[in-house]
Amino acid sequence: MRGKTFGVLVLALFAVVSFGTVHASLTDGLVAYYPFNGNSNDESGNGNHGAVNGATLAQDRFGNQNFTTGHFF
Repeated sequence: MRGKTFGVLVLALFAVVSFGTVHASLTDGLVAYYPFNGNSNDESGNGNHGAVNGATLAQDRFGNQNFTTGHFF
C-alpha cells in the first residue's frame, strides 16, 4: 500500500512539473474596470464608460494633486 501511494504522489508531481502551473490573471473576465484615475472610462476594453456628476479631484495622502494610478504606495 505504501508503494502504491508513493507511486501516485510521484505521478502527480510529474504531471504538475510537466504541464506547468496555471496562472490566472485578475483581468480575465472583467465586465468593467474603473481605476479611479480622474475619469469614468472603463479600462477593461468593454466600453462600459460611466458619467461623472459633481465630483472634484483632490490631493492624495502624499499631497499629490489629482492622484492617478501611476503612483504606487
